[in-house]
Amino acid sequence: MMKKILLLTSCLLIFAAALTAQEVVISGFPVGVGGSVDQELFEPYYPQIQKIADTLKKYPDAYIIVTGSADGINYHLQNDARNPSLALGRAHIVRNLLVKQFDVDSNRIFIQSNDVKSIGEKFRSAKIKVMRFKDDGKDIDKALIDMKARIDSLENKPPIEKHFTEVQEVTNTLADNFGLQLGAGLSSSPFGGVPTVAGAVTWKRKVFVEAIFGHTFWKDTYVFEDEELDTRLRMAGGKLTVYPTQKFKVGFVAGWIHVEKISQHYFEYVQMTEGPIIGLKARFADKFGISVLYNPAKYRVSEIDYSTYNKNQFLVAFDFSTIFGGGK
Repeated sequence: MMKKILLLTSCLLIFAAALTAQEVVISGFPVGVGGSVDQELFEPYYPQIQKIADTLKKYPDAYIIVTGSADGINYHLQNDARNPSLALGRAHIVRNLLVKQFDVDSNRIFIQSNDVKSIGEKFRSAKIKVMRFKDDGKDIDKALIDMKARIDSLENKPPIEKHFTEVQEVTNTLADNFGLQLGAGLSSSPFGGVPTVAGAVTWKRKVFVEAIFGHTFWKDTYVFEDEELDTRLRMAGGKLTVYPTQKFKVGFVAGWIHVEKISQHYFEYVQMTEGPIIGLKARFADKFGISVLYNPAKYRVSEIDYSTYNKNQFLVAFDFSTIFGGGK
């Protein structure tokens, strides 16, 4: 009778101890984690890890859950998939340590990842936790089967890459704000329509500093001193466009335009205008643009030394463009 009482007491003590789980948290993983980590990171934890390995040898119903963690708020803000992979990579490193150096059965180790909102060294970690079953009147074998099914539902996949990069809290650098816009279109001028090409540097897709060049590929005529000359148009200029907000697709434009009608015989201008431009530009789907500009330009004819102002001059331009970078 006494032996039965002692045996019953021992079982109760064992299962009561199972309520308190052993765990070790290894923190301070480097920002960039490769296929392995310097063993010096783990050495201070060896005594605790050895106790965990001894616990598994002593209790056949015990198992280990290794939880890898990676810090960085970008995973939550931008659904960045690199952090979970990085966290799983750390869990795998610790799993291999348990198997190779502490002779733990790999079938009794399960891994999972944990996404942490906080930033810091202590959140770049891996936690080793020993779990055991409590006998609450249920069959132990059934409890093991139920727990195994629960554990199998955890993420237990190896990292996609051997090398990962920690996601930093601040990723929006100065270079990320600048971009390049390339485009082509058609502009009116005092002497007719001109095909144009343009290139611009943009900041956050709100400010555009643009250079414009245009040239006709068809010929026109101009009578000069009773001589009929073949002519073509060429245009050069620059402009600054500012959009108050990204949602408001109408921007304010200011710049300078120079337009010449060039004789194909003399390769000199026979008519020329140049002057400031101010106006508005509307964009559609970030691809198409329409500009309406006021251009109080100076007007000059070949062989005449003075210029006159054309004060009632308006230009309309259409363009198609593509933006690379510059943020959104």
